Order: sequence, then C-alpha cells, then structure tokens
Amino acid sequence: MNNRKKYFLAGAAAAGFWVASTFEINSLEALSKIPWKSYSPEIRLAYDLGLINPSFIQSDLWDSGITRRNFSVGLAQALQLIGCPAGSTLRDLEESGIFKIRSPELRLSRREAIEALCRAANYLSENGFISLGVEGRGKFADYKVPNKLKHAMGFLEERKIVKGYQDGKLHVLRQTSNREAICLLYRFYEQTSMAIAHGKKREGCYFVDLPMDHPIMESVNLLEKAGAFEFISLGSSFDGYNSMTVGDAAGMVSGVLKRCQKGAFLGQIQNIIRECESSSFLTRGKLVFLMEILIKSANVPDGNEIEIAYCDVSTEAKETIALESLAKAGIKFGYSDGRFAGHEVVSRIEIVKTIEAVIKQVGLSPSEEEPVSQLIPTIQNYPVKTDFENFSNMIRSKQAFIHKLLTRKAPHRR
Repeated sequence: MNNRKKYFLAGAAAAGFWVASTFEINSLEALSKIPWKSYSPEIRLAYDLGLINPSFIQSDLWDSGITRRNFSVGLAQALQLIGCPAGSTLRDLEESGIFKIRSPELRLSRREAIEALCRAANYLSENGFISLGVEGRGKFADYKVPNKLKHAMGFLEERKIVKGYQDGKLHVLRQTSNREAICLLYRFYEQTSMAIAHGKKREGCYFVDLPMDHPIMESVNLLEKAGAFEFISLGSSFDGYNSMTVGDAAGMVSGVLKRCQKGAFLGQIQNIIRECESSSFLTRGKLVFLMEILIKSANVPDGNEIEIAYCDVSTEAKETIALESLAKAGIKFGYSDGRFAGHEVVSRIEIVKTIEAVIKQVGLSPSEEEPVSQLIPTIQNYPVKTDFENFSNMIRSKQAFIHKLLTRKAPHRR
C-alpha cells in the first residue's frame, strides 16, 4: 500500500468517530439537545473532528489570540484528516515548509495564519491532492500577496476560506483569535476535502464530516435515489445535529414526490411554506405535516396501524389529524415517554431518518429486486398512459380531417 493511500485511510478512520443515533421505523426517537448547540456549525464540526482544544468549550478563550502551538496542532490535524503526510507530526509540518512553530506560546497574526494555509494549499497541489486554478483576484489595501502564494490565495478566496473585511482590508497585523482560527481551519479542511473528492469523481453523496461507511450514509443514499436532493443540497458537511430550514425540508419532500410522479401533491407543500417563513427552522410539528403529504400520496397498506397517545397533543390540536394518519402507517414521532414536542426544532439526522422511515413504510422507494431506472423515471417527459391516449386522439383527428378533404365534392364549374 503506498503512503498516500495509507495516510488517506488513516485520515478517514480518524474522521469516523462521530457516530449518529439510528432509529427504528416504528419508533423515531427525537435527538436530545447537545449542550453547545448554539455554537456555529463550523465550531461544532471542528469540535467533532478534533480541531478544537476541548478546554475552549464553555470558556472565555474564544476571543483571545491563538498560540502558535495550538494553531499548528489544529493545522496538522486538518491535514491528517485529509490524508496528507505533512500533518502526521508537528515536525513533519515544519519540514514540509508549511508552518514553523518557533516560540510556541506567542500569539499568531492573521498574516501568519493566512500564509500558512496558502503554503498548505501549495503543498497539496504539488503532491497531486488538489488543483489550485487561477491566481487570486482580491486586492487588499493592507496586504500584497507574495508571488509564490498567489495561486494558493486564489484557491482560498474562491472557496471563501479567507474573507476580507468590508473596508477592503485583511487586517493582517491583528491577532488571530481562537474562534477565527478554528473557523479558518475547518473551512480549509472542508473545502480541500471536497476538492479532493471532486477530483476523484466520486458518485453519490459525500460529506467531509462523515466517512462513506457511516451508518447515516445508507439513509442519505436511499433518499438520493428517491429524489430527495433533486431540488436542494445539504452542502459539503452533513452536520447532523444542525437544523434545517422549512424551505429545504419542503424541497426534499417535493423531490420525492416528483420522482415518484406524485406532482399533484406539490401544491400542498406550497401551502405549508406559505404558512411560515421558508427560511425559518423546521419544527417537529411542521415535519409531521410534510410527512402527512407523503402518506397521502401513497396507498398505505393495512395492518401497520399502531396505537399512539401523545401526552402533550390535545384532540383539538392542528397536528392531531396528521399524527393519526401517520399512526395508521405505523409511524411514531417524538420521545419514548409519550411527548411529541411539536415546537422543538429538529435536527438533520431526525429529518433524514424520518423521511427514510416514511418512504420505506409506505412503499415510495424502489425495491431492491428491481433496478431504479425502471421504477423511477428520471426523464421529465417520460410518457404515461394519458400521453399515448392524447397522441392516439390527435392521429384519429388528423385522419378524419384528411378523409374529409379527400371525399368532399368538387366545387361546381360552369
């Protein structure tokens, strides 16, 4: 096994420790809230990947300057996860010319952080991991990019890893805060990982925070085959504990309906979007209404009905009818103690697993015995029975018109 493959596999294994909860079809347990859910996705994902010193969590260190040693540890970890040998040890990081620690307790300037990422991008390009493309176009009032870093800076700018301020400056002399450094490192890891994946032309969904054999990927791949991602994209990171907007969740359900030729139900999706801001986060109550539409679009088999009594849902509640429809299909929401908690914002994991459960339960997904292409036509103008009937009527009409022309009497001439 060559070194690059060995390091890539080691990086993939290191990224695989984040394990999501899985659900039984008939009992979709809601995810409990993580204590630091209010943090930005970049920080939460960086924590999952080990780019953050655990002591930063719930401390007053976020806005203080990051030390050279802490930055080097985070950068080495990011490179290791990518599969780059320069991230194996801090000594390898120095010998590769990417970053020299020197005075480990000194604070790092923005210039030093940005140029370290540029050198890392150059290293990845020189060793065949990524292609950098054109030189950077950004002109900053307080910083001139060194010639040898211009293509790398173009990569960082294009991928929005490095962003300038509204005054047109990079403020390169400022200290790099712990918060800023963590966001820089995660964006660098995320974007370079996606560049590597695209270079390998991987098929199907791919997320930089999940290995391909992660349990949730089976659910994601099923949803992709069912059309859930025809109108929306989950992005470079799955970020399972993050929330999703009503518009994106509605887009997933719309994709499934379209792929299954259930377009008549798309209007009901629009009604749900009109009732609330499409950019607002999806609650469990709204998720139930979306799932009810999927249930209505399919012929639900008998015998799956289960008795469910939600302790926090009254008979007059607007979710009652939807929950009853789902119960007839054998689908349960909320917590094992009987709470529905319809006001709670749901995570991406719960949304994906719920849609998967409904698709499987009501038979909207292709069976394993038959190829997907035969069950789910992907061509928008795929002919259906009415198309053939309309074509037949048109032919008969033309035949009648031609027959009329041929059999009519010639006009009388003197």
